[in-house]
Amino acid sequence: MRIRINRTIRLAAIALALVTGFISEVGAATLNWTGATSSDWQTAANWSPAQVPTAADTAIIAVGTVNNTASAVFSKLILT
Repeated sequence: MRIRINRTIRLAAIALALVTGFISEVGAATLNWTGATSSDWQTAANWSPAQVPTAADTAIIAVGTVNNTASAVFSKLILT
């Protein structure tokens, strides 16, 4: 019986890890810097799609100047 409980706990932990990883990937976005309005990181109109990156997102900056007046957050930052 003890072996069965340990196995059940391990399987539940694996399932939780898989579901948690899936949920965090679903909410993530890839945002490209356009700098269309200004050089302010916190301006949604400077990103495509128009939203400021969050801790789950990938931010890609290929061109332009970016000024950050507050704490910038992202999961990944790609400079090309």
